[in-house]
Amino acid sequence: GKKTVAIAGVKVVLPILAAVIVIATIVSLVKTKNDKQGAEAAYMTEVSTENASSTVSEPLEKDAYPEVNAMAEKLYKALADGDMETVKSVIDYIDDIKLIQLEKTSEYIESYKNITCYTKKGLEENTYFLYVTYDAKLNDAETLMPGLMTYYVYAAEDGTLKIDGDMEENINAALKIYTSQDDVVDLVNTVQVKYNEI
Repeated sequence: GKKTVAIAGVKVVLPILAAVIVIATIVSLVKTKNDKQGAEAAYMTEVSTENASSTVSEPLEKDAYPEVNAMAEKLYKALADGDMETVKSVIDYIDDIKLIQLEKTSEYIESYKNITCYTKKGLEENTYFLYVTYDAKLNDAETLMPGLMTYYVYAAEDGTLKIDGDMEENINAALKIYTSQDDVVDLVNTVQVKYNEI
């Protein structure tokens, strides 16, 4: 299954705490079942530091998969429109509180523009670590607000792409590692600088 693959052969460049700090600034729409201590325990038991993984060292790919971009466009149109049924069809799990938050947020968002998808290959075939950058058009505001969200994407049994809304520990640990890598950190910093300027 998509959530049962342990991460093996990963060379850790940054300590887990640094990775946790980085990821905490941008992760959204994911329900983490464990606190930091649990995540660190999973990290220590499931990550081997003996050999570098070629998968983990792959660079970010920009708009490399049309089906991923189509899924992101569908999701962000639904988020802007307050169409929670479509949101739930894309994200496989959202708790009720988060759903209400998304619905309320949509009341202030006219649209999401300039949606760009950056990916790294996931733990199995047809899975991706996805970083979406966008510019949010707020109601009655001229200035677009830049943002970045991150997700784990997999192909469902019918072939449609889904966002994993309830990531298991090994996926969560891998996401922290990926997000601590230089190319992702650079992407996050670029969006943060744009946001700060505005």
